[in-house]
Amino acid sequence: MSTVGATIDVLKAQYAAERKIIESGPSLREVGEKVRWVGDEVGATGGAFRWMFTDIARWQKKVSTDGFVIQLESPLEELHFDTWADTLDYLTDNDNEHAKRYYGVIQELAYSEDDDEESDDD
Repeated sequence: MSTVGATIDVLKAQYAAERKIIESGPSLREVGEKVRWVGDEVGATGGAFRWMFTDIARWQKKVSTDGFVIQLESPLEELHFDTWADTLDYLTDNDNEHAKRYYGVIQELAYSEDDDEESDDD
């Protein structure tokens, strides 16, 4: 067997192994539909929550009269929670109900900005 033939066999085996990993892993949709936090370590100071690969809300640890609260800011509302886990629970309850709401508004804003840019070009 030539070295070219051996290299091709190695590449085929590598490709087969990569395909097996891709096929057995979660789909892109399954990964996107999980609400994730972005930023410092959980609850440290601030960052964002992300759903479907889009930042849907900002979170920030704030000082309050009772200690600390987690402030959640989105285009829809500003809310305060006792813990970071409470904030995540809010977004993920009822099959990500609030994450989907926030995502929908972000998408609407993005589309309206695109429409504004197109009308400016006319």
